[in-house]
Amino acid sequence: MALLDNIFPSEKDIPEQWQLTGFIEQREYLVDGELRTWDGPVNEIVSPVSVNGTKYSIGSTPLLTEKESLEALDAAVRAYNSGTGEWPTMSVTQRIEHVEKFLSAKGDKFELVEQKTLLPTEGFDGFYMASLKKK
Repeated sequence: MALLDNIFPSEKDIPEQWQLTGFIEQREYLVDGELRTWDGPVNEIVSPVSVNGTKYSIGSTPLLTEKESLEALDAAVRAYNSGTGEWPTMSVTQRIEHVEKFLSAKGDKFELVEQKTLLPTEGFDGFYMASLKKK
């Protein structure tokens, strides 16, 4: 483990594309397509990258109670619907269109950070991933 502790002896040694611009505090969580704001306690996120053997707090996420956690889980299970829900049965093109529609409606609050697409091939229906960031 000592080798990993010394890969980045200083912050300037971290490649630019992996440097963080600041602490990210996430206060929202999703239930049934609705972003809800959490005013309760948060869970600290610690970077797996250590600088000179020290790990840093890089953000936080809502530390939901059992009630809110189960509401979010139940909504996700309903939406997935054993793989037959709207999102899991969308084509790659439909998923891209869905994200573009969301950004058109909420583009003042969110920005597209990155997207990855694997086109469908024989025996594989493709994959689409979009990473969004709140402005």
